[in-house]
Amino acid sequence: MSSTIVRRYGAALVGGALAVSLTAAPAQAHEDPDRLPKAIGTTWLSSRLDDGLLHAAYDGGSGAVSYNDYGGTVEAAYALDAIGRTRLLPRITGALAETVDSYITGADFGAPDDHYAGPTGKLLSFVSDLGGDADPAAFGGTDLVARMEALTGESGRIADAGGSDFANVYGQTWAARGLLNVGSPEAEAAVDFLLTQQCSGGHFLSFFTDTCDGSAAGPDATAFAVVLLHEHAAGDPELAAALAKATDWLVGWQARNGSLSDDNGIANANSTGLGGWAFSVAGRDRAAKRAAIWLRSRQVPGRSCDKALAGERGAIAYDKRAYAAGRRSGISALVAGEWQTVAAQALPALAHAPSTHVPLAVDAPERVEAGSRVRVRIEGLAEGERACVGIGRRTVAIVGGREGDPVFARVTVRQPAGKRAVKVLTADDTAIDRIVAR
Repeated sequence: MSSTIVRRYGAALVGGALAVSLTAAPAQAHEDPDRLPKAIGTTWLSSRLDDGLLHAAYDGGSGAVSYNDYGGTVEAAYALDAIGRTRLLPRITGALAETVDSYITGADFGAPDDHYAGPTGKLLSFVSDLGGDADPAAFGGTDLVARMEALTGESGRIADAGGSDFANVYGQTWAARGLLNVGSPEAEAAVDFLLTQQCSGGHFLSFFTDTCDGSAAGPDATAFAVVLLHEHAAGDPELAAALAKATDWLVGWQARNGSLSDDNGIANANSTGLGGWAFSVAGRDRAAKRAAIWLRSRQVPGRSCDKALAGERGAIAYDKRAYAAGRRSGISALVAGEWQTVAAQALPALAHAPSTHVPLAVDAPERVEAGSRVRVRIEGLAEGERACVGIGRRTVAIVGGREGDPVFARVTVRQPAGKRAVKVLTADDTAIDRIVAR
């Protein structure tokens, strides 16, 4: 049967200027990336930035206790900047300037003299990279440069001051970037110490107490090092060689299905997103594309088969289990932090998701028995693209396979007899076929 194709169904929901761009853009060659995944991902992540900050919650025993996720906010800012969406950066900058002590000290816990090295490095990087006219030496009343230098020891290792030391390799990487950005004399030592945390195989450790012989590899820490320091490697042969070796290790760590696993060997969207981002900045396009396809298969199209996630178009699930839980219960305050962190770390990687040159279409038998299940053929899904197919409101989820390959699904033709419309719905398109139930 021939299908009726409704182009860009729901595109207006993406947002004004973006909807115009998606609708008016010429058809892309199938070799080109598909802009839709990062577009709807951007819209979802931006919607979570309430007054410039991300918010999350933990279980306080008698209910959810909310808190400001400052670190997640910084990562969201970098993700948005990486894909060219900078509109919210001034708002984020203003919000962080008003909450400096809450983020980088123990002030909110009655310990204002406790200074946190990792968050300080992260905030210094943000202000010097994305803070516009903000001065890192006078941000929110704090000299972030002097503070970071004070938290960097003679060896280059960063350490928290005033209480327990929770500094780790992630914070070391952020500190190294921030100090490099501002031309600090402590930058060289910070980078040198970071490189002592790289193992002979190429991966970085996650924590200073880890060892290359006795600890699990740190794929996330490795990807962060590549993403955050590649811009500074051009004039530093030792750093460039270290990052090239780290990238080679990440390529080897990537599974055949495109995913990357964490320290515990669990494939997830955080590790895959960071790995895909690292592949992108390192010019490893094939690996970046494979990661993007895997990530897209976890991105919510926001259609009827998504159930409680139907209003969360563009969100990305940590894994299949998180997606299933979201379909049942939605994104509650207690799991919002997980979904937001995934979006911040995976969004740039989605820029490599491939498009398709095949028009969206669904084909079903012309005449069927009412009450039966029929096999329908769907074409035009990009690799990894999720969609819903079915009759009426009863739809099932499908995922696009290899480029050009059709997808098959079984749908139920319910009573009574009569004409029916079989629909396939992606995040922005709809295709329809007509059948007659006897």
